[in-house]
Amino acid sequence: MHMAAYDWRLSFAKLQERDRFFSRLSKTIEGLVKVSGEKAVVVSHSMGGNLLLYFMQWVEENRQDPHWVDTHIHSFVSIAAPFLGTPKAISALLSGEAKDTAEMGLLGSLLDHHITPFNRRRLFRSWGSSFSMIPRGG
Repeated sequence: MHMAAYDWRLSFAKLQERDRFFSRLSKTIEGLVKVSGEKAVVVSHSMGGNLLLYFMQWVEENRQDPHWVDTHIHSFVSIAAPFLGTPKAISALLSGEAKDTAEMGLLGSLLDHHITPFNRRRLFRSWGSSFSMIPRGG
């Protein structure tokens, strides 16, 4: 078993550029498959599901092996992945709105007081990963 933590704020491409995340993940999966003699079962949660879809395309293109996924991954289980995006991403990126804070009562009021919607919008836009959460057609 291996847990692949990543900096969720970065765009998927930046994860490889800065951390060599996908290169390291592919080597880790190859090592696990070699040691166990069985293909890997990959479990992801939330944005990790989108990340894994990106990884599976990336690895076959960058390792120049169109059968890499079939050779190394038995199955992929995704828990609560926003494959089609999430509507909350639009309001966060456009206005800095954080609807969830309204339900936080006093804590939400404190957050609004200390981090204005303008600053939240700047923060959300600085996270490259935010754009992977924009809803897409289906």
